Amino acid sequence: MEVLLLAAKHLRRLSFRSWVTIIGIVISITAIVALTSLGEGLRTAITGQFEQLGANRIIVSPVSPGRFFAGPLGAEFSTISLGERDLDEIRRVAGVEMATGTMTKPGTIEFAGREINTMVAGAEIDRDTIRLTMQNDDIKPEKGRFLREGDQRSVYIGSRVAYDMFEKEIRLGDKLVIESRRFNVVGVQEKSSVPFNDRMIKIPIDDFKDIFEIKDAEYNMIIVSVAEGYDIDLVVDRITRALRRSRRVKEGDEDFEVQTTQQIISSYETLLTVVQMVVVGIVSISLVVGGIGISNTMFTSVLERTREIGVMKSVGARNGHIMTLFLMESGFLGLVGGLIGLAVGALLAFSVEFTAGLAGFGMIKVSISAGLILFALAFSFGVGVLSGVIPALRAARLNPAETLRYE
Repeated sequence: MEVLLLAAKHLRRLSFRSWVTIIGIVISITAIVALTSLGEGLRTAITGQFEQLGANRIIVSPVSPGRFFAGPLGAEFSTISLGERDLDEIRRVAGVEMATGTMTKPGTIEFAGREINTMVAGAEIDRDTIRLTMQNDDIKPEKGRFLREGDQRSVYIGSRVAYDMFEKEIRLGDKLVIESRRFNVVGVQEKSSVPFNDRMIKIPIDDFKDIFEIKDAEYNMIIVSVAEGYDIDLVVDRITRALRRSRRVKEGDEDFEVQTTQQIISSYETLLTVVQMVVVGIVSISLVVGGIGISNTMFTSVLERTREIGVMKSVGARNGHIMTLFLMESGFLGLVGGLIGLAVGALLAFSVEFTAGLAGFGMIKVSISAGLILFALAFSFGVGVLSGVIPALRAARLNPAETLRYE
């Protein structure tokens, strides 16, 4: 305990130039905290979205050559789409209970004098589609109702759209202007566990085609419900073979993907993990710089305190005590860099979340866990300790007689 107090006392005496040497640690921890927290938030949003669909769901999505994102997320940026013929083929497959297509595009929404940009979804509103949608426990109306057959210029909105995205609360019967067309609000969804659903804006698919000037169906995604008693992997294989025939593509050249919800979740988790590992590897360069800075600071400290080390040894301090003292000082330097990096990283992550929310990307959420905080602090402390090993060894091995004569 005395060593820790002495190490903390010496830290207060370090010059501003010495503190600047931890900038590499600050940059590294900032990047790790910001990117990891955003990545975990995105992972939670994506997995939650597909888990809510249920274990007996299959997602069919188009695939563009050279795409970066796989599955439904990549479908938003795909230059290829699925059509009515594909949906009909899927509905004829043995084991398919229901299937429905969704179309999404970024759109301009106006209400109460404010304009925002967000994703607009065109929803089929036939009986099977409504039943399939309402099976999702996370999509329930808090006020009003879901879209139904015969609706025209009607809109169903998420809770954040209704309460947070405009200065004035949106109520049932209010008018939203979507791409210069007026729509009547018929339902507000209750708050969802999935952020994406809270920003949902759904309109009938015929209205969607009209405002975006689409002649034929261009589905970004087709959701399939597998009938009870059928093996979901077998149904996936049947759908894949049926679409190969109808789209006239060979095995290996498919311009579509057929995946279960669990497969999609696993693929996204793998992708996000790889991206995070690559980013951590890149920012480790600044961590090395920070470690070198701490090491230089500790070497300077050893030179400046040579006589002090001699006095400590002359009154009974052992080499182990001296070494522990300098290791704790270097560790505390790293820990301070970690604390600053943690604060800056969290601030940066929440800033990105806020900016993304204003831009209509509500899926980007921050998730800072206790484990991430402990890892950042322990990691920065450990880097500091490792950076101080050589200076600490040098201090511990100094000859007491020579240190007392040092000027």
